[in-house]
Amino acid sequence: AEAAWHHDVRVLPLPPGAFARTTSGKLRRRRMRERYLAGDFAERERRWHLAATSRPRPSTSDPAPPATSTDPHPVSAPPSSGPLSRRRVEQVVRAVWARVLDRPADTIAADDRFLAIGGSSLTAMEVLAGLEDALGTTFDPADLRDCPTVAALTDRILAGPSATRTAPLGSPVPPAPDDRSGATPLAVIGMACRFPGADDPDEFWRGLVDGVDAVRPVPEHRWTPQDGRPRWGSFLDDPMQLDADFFGLSDEEARLTDPHARLFLEIGYEALERAGYAGPRRQGRRVGVFAAVGESAYPELLAATGAVTGPSALVGNLRNLVAARLSQTLDLVGPAIAVDTACSSALVALHLAARSLATGECDIAVVGGVNLNLTETAYRLLDAAEALSPTGRCRAFDADADGFVPGEGGAALVLCRPDDAYAAGDRVLALVAGTAVGNDGRSLSLLAPNPQRQWEVIARAYADAGLDPAVVSYVEAHGTGTGLGDPVETRSLAAAFPPRPDGTPRWLGSVKTNLGHLLNTAGMPSLLKVVLALRHRQLPPSLHHVRPSTRYDLDAAGFTVLTEARPWTAPGPLVAGVNAFGFGGTNAHAVLREAPPRKPVPPPDGTGAHLVTLTARSAAALRRSALDLAGHLRARGDLDVADVVASAGTARDDAPYRLALVADDSGLADRLAA
Repeated sequence: AEAAWHHDVRVLPLPPGAFARTTSGKLRRRRMRERYLAGDFAERERRWHLAATSRPRPSTSDPAPPATSTDPHPVSAPPSSGPLSRRRVEQVVRAVWARVLDRPADTIAADDRFLAIGGSSLTAMEVLAGLEDALGTTFDPADLRDCPTVAALTDRILAGPSATRTAPLGSPVPPAPDDRSGATPLAVIGMACRFPGADDPDEFWRGLVDGVDAVRPVPEHRWTPQDGRPRWGSFLDDPMQLDADFFGLSDEEARLTDPHARLFLEIGYEALERAGYAGPRRQGRRVGVFAAVGESAYPELLAATGAVTGPSALVGNLRNLVAARLSQTLDLVGPAIAVDTACSSALVALHLAARSLATGECDIAVVGGVNLNLTETAYRLLDAAEALSPTGRCRAFDADADGFVPGEGGAALVLCRPDDAYAAGDRVLALVAGTAVGNDGRSLSLLAPNPQRQWEVIARAYADAGLDPAVVSYVEAHGTGTGLGDPVETRSLAAAFPPRPDGTPRWLGSVKTNLGHLLNTAGMPSLLKVVLALRHRQLPPSLHHVRPSTRYDLDAAGFTVLTEARPWTAPGPLVAGVNAFGFGGTNAHAVLREAPPRKPVPPPDGTGAHLVTLTARSAAALRRSALDLAGHLRARGDLDVADVVASAGTARDDAPYRLALVADDSGLADRLAA
């Protein structure tokens, strides 16, 4: 347990003949696991562990006095004045350990190591929270790692606050060396996505508002769980599809290219097209690409088909080329950077893009990522870490939260400097007011979060934006629904955000309740959700929240989980925060706010006729483009036809198949569909 920072680690002695081995003498681990799960060793396990748990433990210090309360492990608050004696502090520490570990206090010796007697990174956070409540001081997660026994932790507490943390939770954060307080925000001018049941942002928004849960059992055509256990997730219908010819790839090159890279190529191009910069308008501008990337199981699938050789197999499966592939395809000369900081990768990519735009390194930035679960490998690894929900739902901040569910999908945003957007007549969907990135440093373990460091990153993001966190009316949480993540995130939120000035709750939600956890790409659906909510001035619900968790108090922190769609209002401009915390401790926060109203443009004199030009790489694609544009015009009668025609004519580079026609406002859709 101490080596793994994992609870319920037990040793079961077996006679030598009980071990299944191969003919060469190697241990057959899978067979041993199957026998264990089948109950072959149940009687031996019962005898050994019943004896171990019933055996009293000697104590090397005075035992705590008998409890007079009905609580078997009462923990009382310290007196209002005067220092606590060592004996009393040790009693408090032991009582908190006993309550969290669910064992008698007199079985915990002063020199017992927390992890060796059943503790874990999860229960360690409960210990620290219990000590904070009992002693009225704050602790750093590293305290229990550095002081793993009752005696050592008592010494640390008696040494005073300066020994337990460098700054109390809630104190001002020193500005980072590159602090750009009040810096100019960045404009979001385009976006595209592929999520289960949603092939574009409009479909994604409708699903969010309607409370659609995209999670389902693993489709039979994808993969079959090896152990027969149910597996859940949100899955794209066919992530392997790609118009290879459109992107200049042969069929064989496309087959050997990781679907993550294929889908990013498609989504990144579409986002630029929606922003108006996939065609000639991008010429003369430095366009950067910042891609969140992660592990892929596609090499497993390729290997299963036989020997794979040649440069295409190498180039097509290097994660560091995901961003560069889009740059090479469209001749984009800004930075092309692949980012992997685990679950915070997408927001870190946004942070790097913001810095690149602010320094003039690029003029336009594409930020995106894709996550696919092509095999069961990731599930098995996450299951071993006890991160997955056995009930197949992400219940963020709920009393029944039991883990997360993996999800699939991808998205991309296009950003630029606001002055450039307004000068070019681009539509500004939202503003990224500030971003910040940091790391947990030394926490309980490499994978255990640190609320102090999370809070510091949040605070720096608002310093970067030049905004008071009090103006935030909604936070899109990391919200994994795990027993460790949600309580720690709640502590960091409570420290970072003061109560709202008008006394109303600050709304909280997690898109993971709709789509599951997209791992390295998890920040992308969060960002799109907030951009769309700002555009519509409406907040969609967070699903599967029935009973608030009793392990922390969201109400006391000023937060309320949003369980129904509602209008989004605030005394001033709408402002939201987005959290992302990664395995390994890299944390990120982004501040988004609504864009100012667009200045009205005088309509042109008269309606007149319009020249529409479309281009594509095949006759069928050209026909599809014409029908899509006709449908768009019919669905959006509020659009200025002249603007639509101008955008369509510059959306793409010229291709071999072209269409040109003339029509007035009322007849354009019919001409396109004819």
